[in-house]
Amino acid sequence: MKFRLSVLLLFLTASLGFGADDRHPITPQSILADQVKAIAASNLSPSAKEKAIASAVRFALLAATNKVTDPDKLVAIAVSFSDAAAAVAPDYSGAILDGVASVPAIADVQGALASIQTAVTDTAKAAIAAGVGSGQGGQGSQGNKGGNPYQGGNGNAGGHDFGGGYGDVVVSPSR
Repeated sequence: MKFRLSVLLLFLTASLGFGADDRHPITPQSILADQVKAIAASNLSPSAKEKAIASAVRFALLAATNKVTDPDKLVAIAVSFSDAAAAVAPDYSGAILDGVASVPAIADVQGALASIQTAVTDTAKAAIAAGVGSGQGGQGSQGNKGGNPYQGGNGNAGGHDFGGGYGDVVVSPSR
């Protein structure tokens, strides 16, 4: 009981810190989404972002699946949390899946990771189509490259006709 109370207290304080408002209900999934969004937008290195996102997903799932033994409920909980995270940070879907896979209760369910991966991939594709993220994928992506005006919004480094992005060194063969 103390564990659930401490998790509830953590979620409530986290929701206040991430600017929850009255327009959207505060749920554990929305709190995880706010945390993942903040991590993805931070100045951390891409690898540090991936580790932090995986840890946030793992912590949220461990808290949400505490004492849940029904495999169907475990998968449903994991899908709802991972979809919430993938909707706000589709570039880090690989890190989200790493966080899910690190929860033993979920990893032990036959076929759970495959179905969760399918759901996360679909959510990430929909988020990218809606303009969230760069579409670089979830395996070690570099974040949203579309935010830099000197880089192409299509996920390619650079957007200039000659290739390369702002600050790149262009080397041409000399004759």
